[in-house]
Amino acid sequence: MSNLFFYFLFSFMLIIILMMLNIFFSIDKYLDREKIIPFECGFNMSSHSRLPFTTNYFIITLLFLIFDIEIMLIIPSMFMIKSFNSMYMSITLLFFMILLVISLSYEWMFSMLNWIF
Repeated sequence: MSNLFFYFLFSFMLIIILMMLNIFFSIDKYLDREKIIPFECGFNMSSHSRLPFTTNYFIITLLFLIFDIEIMLIIPSMFMIKSFNSMYMSITLLFFMILLVISLSYEWMFSMLNWIF
């Protein structure tokens, strides 16, 4: 058999052994009210530490990640256009940019960006 197979087998066995050791030696943590509340110098909490937030922040975070990854893929491809077939690369970049504009217009149309602008 190849060395790669032994490497994967060894890695898999090491992961299994470490997980079993963790389960075997871990101490069960009993959750009671005193252990799960935040500690404020021995006093009871005066206010709740978990404040609600609007889901718009979550949506904006997802939009940022999507557009950031798309831009991260577009910029290196602009520099590599000389090494590939320029027609193929141009069509690919055009499709990618059209997809980016369509997704942005979709978000604008369904007023996902209205609270920002």
